[in-house]
Amino acid sequence: MGTFASTIHVYTRESIPTSLGSFRCFSEGWQTMLPVEKAIIDFESDKKLARKLSKELPYPILYFWEYDSDEFGFVLFCSGKQVTIFGTDPYTEAKGLFKLPEYIGYPEGNKRRLSRILSCTDIEYSIAMLEEYFGVCLEVFFDLLDMPQDLIRTRSDEKFRAYLEEEKRFTSKDAGIYVELTEEVFGKLEDNPVFGDFSRPKQHIFYLAQFHTLAERCSPLPAVEFRHGKLMPADGSVIQKAKIKEYDDPRFHVEFYPRTTVTFSDLSPAPYRSKRFTALPRGYYPYDFDESDHLILENERGGIAFMNSNGELIAKCRIKGCLMDYRDGYFLTDKDGCFDPHGWGFDPEGVLRIYRIVERSR
Repeated sequence: MGTFASTIHVYTRESIPTSLGSFRCFSEGWQTMLPVEKAIIDFESDKKLARKLSKELPYPILYFWEYDSDEFGFVLFCSGKQVTIFGTDPYTEAKGLFKLPEYIGYPEGNKRRLSRILSCTDIEYSIAMLEEYFGVCLEVFFDLLDMPQDLIRTRSDEKFRAYLEEEKRFTSKDAGIYVELTEEVFGKLEDNPVFGDFSRPKQHIFYLAQFHTLAERCSPLPAVEFRHGKLMPADGSVIQKAKIKEYDDPRFHVEFYPRTTVTFSDLSPAPYRSKRFTALPRGYYPYDFDESDHLILENERGGIAFMNSNGELIAKCRIKGCLMDYRDGYFLTDKDGCFDPHGWGFDPEGVLRIYRIVERSR
């Protein structure tokens, strides 16, 4: 089970009655509910508490949550009503985001800034920019209460401007690489031909479900192979000989704490062997090597990045959907990936996308 954390903040300079809980002002204009040590943090209970506080207090209440440093979201309550909601998880539908700035004292011109922050594919940096936007520390943990100076945040746009400059540098026409969409296919991908088969998937081999209604759904699903930028029918000999893709890629070893680093083995392309990269873009992880031996990085929010053998970032791109495979200079994505909102083998809104890597001529 993953780690869940949540915080509650009241947008006011006024003290909060102790009968409603223990609050402290770490950042100007906000009162933060002090966390307590809990064996289990209940998402729904904390959210209900934030809603209840908004009924008792005449101020906006910000409820923030984070799961495993991979997903985050927030809800703004006013007078017991949920006026804004956002989440990076597949279950949450964003609502009322353009109303949020006026509730926390921003003029009209900050709606676009909020949208850019929330579209950032780097979870860690997105939260840091949100803290800068709100002017309050969103990650207030029990162990940090003895270091209140580390919980101070002020409203600014310094991190946001730095983010825009980086995006411009690595996503503009001056970047060395970009991706282009070459094809969209209706359907969704499964790892196995029949429901309940939990055998491990084979590299570049998938099972394609293309049913518009549940009544049409049947099994076994046809096998397809991803090669040369196409999903092609896979015959039995290809399926049997396909290599099992290991969870840990033997070409590199990844360490995630305190900062993502990657050490390359002798199975990596020659320019990388015995090297160690310690400055990967925040939130990105090694995925593969492209046809020009650039290191391909991915993150959880549709971000793709490329680094050269010197550990220098070359370009950052965006793709839609969950990255399922890379081969022959092409990416394959599925709208929902391993998440099955409609159940196994069926998604009436399923979309598979194929992207081609393009290197700009110099």
